[in-house]
Amino acid sequence: MKYLAILGLATCSWACSGTVNSSAVGGAVAAHPQTATAPPHTESLPRLFTVELLANGEVLVFGTPLARPTQLLESAKSARALHDSSGVALLIEPDVADSQTSQAVNALIDAGWTRIHISVRPRIQNATTAVVMAAPNPPPSLEPATAPSASAPPRSAFTLRSFGLHIGGGPNDDATKSFFRNPIESEFPKFQSCADGIPDGKSRTGSFGVDLYIPGSGGHPKVKGTRTRVGDKAFVKCVSSAFEQVDFLKPSRGAAMISYSLKFTATE
Repeated sequence: MKYLAILGLATCSWACSGTVNSSAVGGAVAAHPQTATAPPHTESLPRLFTVELLANGEVLVFGTPLARPTQLLESAKSARALHDSSGVALLIEPDVADSQTSQAVNALIDAGWTRIHISVRPRIQNATTAVVMAAPNPPPSLEPATAPSASAPPRSAFTLRSFGLHIGGGPNDDATKSFFRNPIESEFPKFQSCADGIPDGKSRTGSFGVDLYIPGSGGHPKVKGTRTRVGDKAFVKCVSSAFEQVDFLKPSRGAAMISYSLKFTATE
């Protein structure tokens, strides 16, 4: 098993790090322009051993395709033996499979490279670059850490839908009904929670009708009456309380009385 540690992330158009000039990809890094006081024979920085992974499965080494992708290990070993490179620049085209990238990284590590600069060739100007360090001879007992899985909230055993709405004194057009219906439907999770508490043996499917008085200033309504065969007294009390927590905007025609029906359907 190979253990990799991501040491740094950067944003650039090709491979780069805090110690390697991005112009080094595929050849020698250009020396800084000499000044009048610079020594006459300034040495170039070491170059990177450059590998490219293409979306069609090809592998290029210094721009030259390998006859077979499996030749990467042999080529990497040969380059490592020359001791003329400071690391690997691994350039990856978009849509390259994760398995292809993993195989390439493992081959480079098997060849003895311990510093690998990984860059994803972008479809846009910026690219994401990572520097990978191989951990030599990891202890046998070391195991990769696994992230704890987040537990999803329990799913309600009921589905709900609006079953009818009448506005006392009107108007009963779609726009006016939506004004009152939308705030109620935003509280559906509370109604579902009430239904989830229905004890065994009680009716679990049907409608719940309610008469609501909404003040002229809007806000929370008052329940004036209920009609249902679903659940029990505790369920009716829970749903009535949920209705009284609905927050309405100020009605344009002042205080309003509405009759609304909610349909509960058990999905168990």
